[in-house]
Amino acid sequence: MDISKEYIKMCDCPEIQGLWKYEKGDWFADKYFDKCGAGVIESTLVDEYIGDNWNTIASRITEFNLCQSIWLPRQDQLQEMYITTHDYKGMATIKDEASFPQSLIHSIWFFAFETDGGGDYAGVNEYAHQFTSMEQLWLAIVMQMKHNKTWNGEAWAV
Repeated sequence: MDISKEYIKMCDCPEIQGLWKYEKGDWFADKYFDKCGAGVIESTLVDEYIGDNWNTIASRITEFNLCQSIWLPRQDQLQEMYITTHDYKGMATIKDEASFPQSLIHSIWFFAFETDGGGDYAGVNEYAHQFTSMEQLWLAIVMQMKHNKTWNGEAWAV
């Protein structure tokens, strides 16, 4: 799981944060990380601490997380965003078929590498080359395909 400052900055946008519906297993970072020294936490750590009282205080945890934290989607959550929002050559319709993983790899291939007209390798896509984790790469794919935005190193731009 990418918990780098770069990924936190990339995730801190309304397009992604607006999709957050808190659930067990989510990762999030304190919005004031640089100011207060807090860090990144996986919500299962909170669940273990809360134990049997999870249901009674889940709403307070959710309110705190939404106000004070930046959701860091996992790779599987980013892939789900891509699948449900972008029907790439029928990809959304084959979600439950055995070829589903190959379809995701196919999507990465066309995003990360330059291809000629026939889909054959023609070189590395320099834009995709800047991303240092699969979470960053999938976030860039989601933002480009769904919102027509690219990462310029500081923010998402049209």
